[in-house]
Amino acid sequence: MLRFWALLLVACALCAQEELAPDQLARIDRLLAVAAEEPGCALGIVSAQGLIYAQGYGLADLEQGTPIDSRSIFRIASTSKQFTAACIMLLVLDGALELEADIRTWLPALPAYEHVVRVRHLVHHTSGIPDYLDLIAEDASVDDAYAALCAVDRLEFKPGSRFAYSNSGYFLLSLLVAEISGKSLRAFAEERLFEPLGMSSTHFHDDAGHAIEGRTLGYSPRRRRGFVLDVTDLEMVGDGGLFTSVADLALWEQNLHEPNALLERLLERGSLNDGTRLSYAAGIEHGRLAGHATLSHGGAFVGYGAEILRLPEQQLSIIILCNRSDAEPEEWAEKIARILLEE
Repeated sequence: MLRFWALLLVACALCAQEELAPDQLARIDRLLAVAAEEPGCALGIVSAQGLIYAQGYGLADLEQGTPIDSRSIFRIASTSKQFTAACIMLLVLDGALELEADIRTWLPALPAYEHVVRVRHLVHHTSGIPDYLDLIAEDASVDDAYAALCAVDRLEFKPGSRFAYSNSGYFLLSLLVAEISGKSLRAFAEERLFEPLGMSSTHFHDDAGHAIEGRTLGYSPRRRRGFVLDVTDLEMVGDGGLFTSVADLALWEQNLHEPNALLERLLERGSLNDGTRLSYAAGIEHGRLAGHATLSHGGAFVGYGAEILRLPEQQLSIIILCNRSDAEPEEWAEKIARILLEE
């Protein structure tokens, strides 16, 4: 038996039935439906007016039997990167930082590499710095992660010569924000992004002991049957570590449907030394789907998965947040986008 959990609609200018046809809703629900006793996902579809459709599927906490709803809080893994990039671009707009600056200006403990690593190299994954997640233990601290990067004095390639996705860049960007602003990434983002937008349930989770009301627990399926708890106590943020909800992300997406200086910076694609233009911008990937432009970024870590897929021409965004490691939010978001584009 399938069980669906309705979500509270937030900032909704038009009811869901006026925006989406019944057959569309039925196809979307069938795509994301899970058994009643399983972890699942939260879905939000956002227009320029706000959250126009939301639905929850499955449980936020298997022991408590708590259903997923629009306020359920998920770890969104690498989907966090666009928020770190937004903090960096705010510092650029403030005149406190230049993208061409040498990162060792603020992080002098890093090795004096053979080639200069600039802030833009971190933003666009072209730095050549190895991924810190490959260098640390499962119980590593923030200091351990930074020390591990400081101990590697050779880059994997010349900065700007190629694109290689690496969590190190965005972890180091979080340290840059702290050094330049005098505030942690968590505090800076709260002050400059989340509070102004009313995203009251969103934060960078840099304190593993911080209790969060409404938090979902991450799960991974067992080999035979059922699920096992799959969470982490790592406190590194920037590359991931953002905790948020569909309701809050709808406010973020609604804001980004309107042109502004910050959005312009976030959407500026990176380039290689030879002039090759990248599809990756600042925590956001440019793409195409069924002949239409897309802006997206996904994430997966421990028992969580997430995807934000934006259709800028249609002023629509699809948000999928999941608390099970076998979820496929990127694939599902694309399928939902195709359903929406049919109309």
